[in-house]
Amino acid sequence: MERGAQRGLKSADFGPGAITRFTPAALGSNWQKIHALAAYRLDEFLGRMKTPARITSTFRTPDANRAAAGASTSRHLPDSSGLSNAFDVWFTDSTFFAPGRAESYMRAARLSGFNGVGFYKGKPLVHVDVRPSPWSWLGEKIQTADGRKTMRFYPRDQIFAVLAGSTGVAAIAIAIALAAFLARRQSS
Repeated sequence: MERGAQRGLKSADFGPGAITRFTPAALGSNWQKIHALAAYRLDEFLGRMKTPARITSTFRTPDANRAAAGASTSRHLPDSSGLSNAFDVWFTDSTFFAPGRAESYMRAARLSGFNGVGFYKGKPLVHVDVRPSPWSWLGEKIQTADGRKTMRFYPRDQIFAVLAGSTGVAAIAIAIALAAFLARRQSS
C-alpha cells in the first residue's frame, strides 16, 4: 500500500524525508482532513514544476463548495472517510499561458499520480485530485441571469488551445505591472 493511502495528514508527514514543499499552514485550517496520499502527490507535483505556487483550495464543506461553484461530486468535499483529496494550485509562473506550458503542467500532474487535472480559463490555476481514472477539463466560472455562480466547461480536445488563447490576459497584466514598475523607477 502506498504511504499515507488510508489516512489523513499528520504532523509526522512533514519534514526531512517527507513533505517538504509546503506546510500544514499552506493547506488551511482543515489540513488534517486531507488524504496523506494526495498531499504526498502534491509535494511531488510541486517538485516537478519547480515554480512558485500557492494552494488556494483543499478540503471544503458542502456550503463552501456551493459558494465556490464547485461540482456536487467535487473531490474537495469529504469522502466516506471524511477526507478530501483535491487541491487548487495557483502558479505565479509568468509563462503559465505560453504555448505548450499547460501540457507540461498536465504531464507533471499525471506523473505525480493525479488522475484528475483541471484548468480554469484566464487563471494560472491547476486543480489536481486523486480519482480512479484519468479525467481533465477546462472550466470558466460564470454568473447566470438569476445571479447564481456556475461553471461553463470547454470540450476536452480544446483545453490547450483555449488556454494558449488566454495569453492576452496574462500579457496585459504583465505589461501593466512592467509599466508601473518603470514609472516608479523613473520617478526615483
